[in-house]
Amino acid sequence: MQNFTNKSVAIIGAGASGLIASIRASESKYKITIFEKNSKIGKKILATGNGKCNIINKNPKLSNFHSTNIDFVKSVFNMFNHNKTKNFFEDIGLYLKEGNKQNRLYPASLQASSVVDLLVNKAKQEKVKIVLDSKVTALNKKSNFLITINDDKQYSFDKVIVATGSLAQKKLGGSNCGYEFASFFNHKLINITPTLVQLVSDFKWLYKISGVKISANANLYIENRLICSANGDLLFTKYGLSGSAILEISREVAISLKKTKNISVVVDLLPDISKI
Repeated sequence: MQNFTNKSVAIIGAGASGLIASIRASESKYKITIFEKNSKIGKKILATGNGKCNIINKNPKLSNFHSTNIDFVKSVFNMFNHNKTKNFFEDIGLYLKEGNKQNRLYPASLQASSVVDLLVNKAKQEKVKIVLDSKVTALNKKSNFLITINDDKQYSFDKVIVATGSLAQKKLGGSNCGYEFASFFNHKLINITPTLVQLVSDFKWLYKISGVKISANANLYIENRLICSANGDLLFTKYGLSGSAILEISREVAISLKKTKNISVVVDLLPDISKI
């Protein structure tokens, strides 16, 4: 077993939250080690925003967030609001620019790789140790936290930050290990629901127009009642529907599917033209 110096912190996951946490924790003079199960750092970051990485919205509002505990969202805003986020990235050399819609801020380079490169560079400046190909297979606590890597190596740390992300994007490393670690330490978990996802349709002829993309309105009906609408890109696929308009209503679909199968999406392909 390898023992680190006093005030050592292990971070599980080298994604956005893990890298930022390592930088902030190192400012408090902790000795930081990040364990990342993938062979590459920040794989999900590189895939965000079609490779451009939408970092934050210029005017975030509580009303934009879906939560059963809005006080938690408020506390996050109080600790790390828009200005603090912007200042953090500028301090590590990453300047932001506004995109062409919805006040979205991107790296000035419009390259997600810039975000990863500068986060990693700053972490290394702060003497953060990043260990790749290191899957945490067990997490226990005695006097210290004991972390088992790849079922055979064990390390001891004073503190642990679980920054594993969610089940989203399994191809990029998404898994449920964070939920398992939290459950082991008796943290309360809420039921997880997929959001910002494509929709699978039982309309069998969609494959004939697969690949067609259009700006349209998507109207969601549950139990024959209009629940919500969204305007934006709509992409027909061989399995159903995708595009920004569909992603926006997908949360309500996912939640409602747990209660009923009577769900319909009505698409208006000419939203600017009224019926005569």
